[in-house]
Amino acid sequence: MVILCAVPGALCEAAESPLSAPSPEVLFRNSLNYSGVYRDSGAGNYSGVLWHRQTGGAVRSSPVIAGGIVVIGSSDTNLCAFDASTGQNKWRFTADRAVTSTAAIANGRVFFRDQPRRSVRWKL
Repeated sequence: MVILCAVPGALCEAAESPLSAPSPEVLFRNSLNYSGVYRDSGAGNYSGVLWHRQTGGAVRSSPVIAGGIVVIGSSDTNLCAFDASTGQNKWRFTADRAVTSTAAIANGRVFFRDQPRRSVRWKL
């Protein structure tokens, strides 16, 4: 890999980078031209929706999946956990305000922020 340096009024010079080129797996959209194409066998045949749930408000964050549980925050003030295979309710935590952040799960605990940016920790 070659790095070119340019500074107004100075000479340009090339230098070898000590870093090797990144592998395609770690690049955004898989390549330097951002093609988004991955050579893979894929996930198999898609056979439809496994389950769905309606929340009492808008979902403005991404669901998080860990240990067979899907955790979803909603603007109805609830953070909900569902069984990933069946969609059955596992638990529900009601916050003071809308849950608009994506939760993080670590060491059996769920971390999230509700609308006034108050951090909350909940046991999974």
